Parts: sequence; C-alpha cells; structure tokens
Amino acid sequence: LTDEGFIEEVTDLTEVPDSQLTNVFGLSDTDKVAPGCSYAATMKISNNGNVAFGYYIKLEVTEGANSPMMDKIVVTVTQGNKTITVGSDFSSNPIGVVAIGASEEFTVSVSFKTEAGNDTADQKVGFDLTVYAEQALAK
Repeated sequence: LTDEGFIEEVTDLTEVPDSQLTNVFGLSDTDKVAPGCSYAATMKISNNGNVAFGYYIKLEVTEGANSPMMDKIVVTVTQGNKTITVGSDFSSNPIGVVAIGASEEFTVSVSFKTEAGNDTADQKVGFDLTVYAEQALAK
C-alpha cells in the first residue's frame, strides 16, 4: 500500500547472480543418472519483510527441452502434508504462506522414472527451479 493507503503494484524480480547459484542436489554437469534414481533437497524460506507471502515453485528447462528425458523426470515439492508436482506453470494455490518473521521448510524431489528406456541414454536435461512469492493474507 502507498502512504495514502492505495494499492500499488510492485514487481521485484531480484535475480541471483550465476556465481551464487548452486545445484541443490549435489550433482555435477558430468554426473549420470539411471532410471529409478531420485534426489531430494530440503530448503528453507524465510520472511524478513513486513507482509506475509505465498510462494510457488516453477520448473524452467534450460537445456534439452525436447529430449525424451523430459517425460521421464518428475519434480515434486512437499511442504507439511502437501505434495505437488512442479511443472512449467504453477497453480493459483501457493505451496505455503509464510507469516511475517516466520520461515518454512519444503523439500524438492527429482525422480527419474524406472520405465525410462534406452531412448534416454546419453541425453542431457538442465532445469532451474525458481521460487516466486506474492503478498498473501497472514495465516
């Protein structure tokens, strides 16, 4: 809200420099995965601001979008007893809502389906998981 109490749209798309990006699953560019492999990382999101926010996670493919592997990978996010499959779009419902001064943990899991065939051999897929937040009613 503005000082006068009117709603003001604010867009803050703060990007993290490439030098600060990390592979949260501990994989290098040369690691190979096989059908049935899965990786998980638990992350924490904190609210040091002055409004509550809901957060969403979006999968953004950076390499190999047309690879047969894209149909063999499943990305899920679990927060509490809620699990969602992450795709290129996010639903209108946030994964969670973080109150002012609070934090939440969530787990991102990536699984390589066991029924993946030989068409995925020597294929490479790269993706980013981006966390988006928007103001929400405090919980």
